Amino acid sequence: MISKIKISNIASYDETGIELNSLDKFNFIYGNNGCGKSTFSKVLEYPTNFQDSEVMSGDSVHKTLVYNKNFIKQHFNASHEIPGIFTLGKEAVTTQDEIKKREDRVNHLNEKLPIQKEQLEREGEGLRNLNLRFIERTWELKKKYDDVFSDVLTGARGSKSGFNQVLISKIENIDNSNIEDLQTLIGRSQTLFKQKHELKPPFTFPNLAFIGELQSDLLQERIIGKQDLDISNLIRDLNLDDWVLEGTNHLHSTNNKCPFCQQDLPTFITSQLEEYFDKTYYSKLELLKKIKSNSANAWQMLMKYLRELDLNYEGIIDQGRLSFIIELTQKQFQDFEQSIEKKIGEPSLVLLPLNYDDYLLELKSFLDTQVIRINDYNKMIENIRVEKELLTNKVWNFLALEIKAEYDTYLEQRRKLERIVESRTKSVDKAIESIRQVQKEIMELKASIVGVDESVNNINKQLIVFGFTNFHLATTPEKGVYKIFRPNGEIADETLSEGEKTFITFLYYYNLVFGSSSAEEGNIYKILVIDDPISSLDSKVLFIVSTLIQNLIFESNKNNSHIKQIFLLTHNTYFFKEVTNRIENDCTFHILTKRDNKTFINSYEKNPIKNSYQLLWEELNMSLENSVSVCQNIMRRILENYFSFTGNISLSSLATNFNGDDLLIYKSLIAWLHDGSHSTLEDLFVAVDSEGKHIYFNVFKTVFIESGHEAHFDMMVNTTFSNENKYIFEQPVAAESITVLH
Repeated sequence: MISKIKISNIASYDETGIELNSLDKFNFIYGNNGCGKSTFSKVLEYPTNFQDSEVMSGDSVHKTLVYNKNFIKQHFNASHEIPGIFTLGKEAVTTQDEIKKREDRVNHLNEKLPIQKEQLEREGEGLRNLNLRFIERTWELKKKYDDVFSDVLTGARGSKSGFNQVLISKIENIDNSNIEDLQTLIGRSQTLFKQKHELKPPFTFPNLAFIGELQSDLLQERIIGKQDLDISNLIRDLNLDDWVLEGTNHLHSTNNKCPFCQQDLPTFITSQLEEYFDKTYYSKLELLKKIKSNSANAWQMLMKYLRELDLNYEGIIDQGRLSFIIELTQKQFQDFEQSIEKKIGEPSLVLLPLNYDDYLLELKSFLDTQVIRINDYNKMIENIRVEKELLTNKVWNFLALEIKAEYDTYLEQRRKLERIVESRTKSVDKAIESIRQVQKEIMELKASIVGVDESVNNINKQLIVFGFTNFHLATTPEKGVYKIFRPNGEIADETLSEGEKTFITFLYYYNLVFGSSSAEEGNIYKILVIDDPISSLDSKVLFIVSTLIQNLIFESNKNNSHIKQIFLLTHNTYFFKEVTNRIENDCTFHILTKRDNKTFINSYEKNPIKNSYQLLWEELNMSLENSVSVCQNIMRRILENYFSFTGNISLSSLATNFNGDDLLIYKSLIAWLHDGSHSTLEDLFVAVDSEGKHIYFNVFKTVFIESGHEAHFDMMVNTTFSNENKYIFEQPVAAESITVLH
């Protein structure tokens, strides 16, 4: 069924237009001529032709069958041929039984199909949710490493689904030979994507030859004076070399006095002491001091070299090992310095040799490793693009390995759901194909028995029943068309009156509802739109057409009916009342109006057309924005209906209550109520401008007052006129607003 109608930017429907929601099975729309009913029916017939309008319906396949002026033009044109209505022949009982079986089969399949689709949708939703959860999980992994790998993962970080797809492809192609630990990957990422890419200077090894000098035999030698002097035995036996040397060094500052007893020393003792500590002794002492000085410089140079490594090769050198090597070097230097200081202070001491083998092994191993790192770095810089790609693959490989176990679980669940969805899809496709195949069989069976003769016989019978005996329909040699003939065999369509043409057109439409316009179409669901079917009919046919429409409503309420919804539009209050009589359920009521050349619509919970007399007052209320002539006609009809038909009061006798211009106005109101009145007033014309229109309303009100029916007038105004429109009976009349022409 149609559930929503929106019409705008066409004819008298402005950009705001109208909108109807919550439509029901039966929808009745009243509106005067020219208020937009024809446009309304056109939009329902061809909704896609009007881009600013919308007709929303449910999922069921249906055909909107519209009766309007366009329908009459299409089916009763100058070719004299009317498209035939295809219906099932009564004699094809066996075939109809087969059709019924297949239709039941289609209905059964159609009943099961929504359940199958619902199952498919449920499983499909489960699969979609599973995929979405894994997409979210991979996105969480991306966010976990975003800070350290943001540059590496550029291009896949902007989309959750995009990142997920790339990661899945990496998981499915994990390279177990391309595994790097996280810290290595972070370091290379910093180097490749964060640092400046400059070649580092070639690595040079420090001079470590001085370490060999640190192991001089002089350190293990007992340095003493000459041994062939008389004093030598004493010094040697008492092991006083270092003590005597210290005392000898003081002789020069004490004028040969003993530094211990302050007595003058004999000359031979001074001579023997100077000869004991000869040039050889002092040269060895100088050599020790030289070793100390040179070694200290060498150690300092080595320390400087090590500290500058980090500056020259920032981000490349293993900082942890470098710190260890620096600490180890400092300790080696301190140990040597203490040892050489002690030896120089006590030359006769014999020191144990210092072992630098482990230190040198550690130092050389560290330096060799750094050479490899620096060379790798320079190679990387020389081929930066390739290195970035290699690193990117390693990072993806790292991420793939981290989430591999979760992916395996997800993949198992996904494959299981995919098999279920595939099975459900096949079931739905099979059901749809079965429906299509059975429908094809139904069409083939119908095509073997349907024809246009049954419908033409029904229409002709209905014409006779309704009293139309001077024309009838007949089939022609050309298959599938009708023509209208007079009883004498002449083609009658050009001589039909407007009433006859309109009636037979509607009768044709009525039978088309129960048939189809082609043998292949079949009896599909229909939505009926009937626009002013009695515009040119007399009261007898008005009753007939209303009866036919009521029968359509009755048929649509049957369980197996193909009529799913009905829209009726009319300007005739009697017809509206006849059709809607006793219809209370499954219906909506609406009134179309036109103000300032714009169409509006009002909807009502109950039937707003109580009776035609009350509607005339409502029309008068709604016509204030229209021309004076429209208001005049409505007031004439109210006066005629109330005084002549209801009250049996002579309107002519009321003329004595008016004088001057009011009398002319009154005569113009009642002139058309009398046969032949045009001849008496054909030379009289009353012109009223838009500001003086209310004079007619004052005269109209006065008729009720002077006839003693003021209470009735007040009741009708209060019940039908809006508060803002009641002013029309209260404004004074300007004399210049009225011009009487003879």
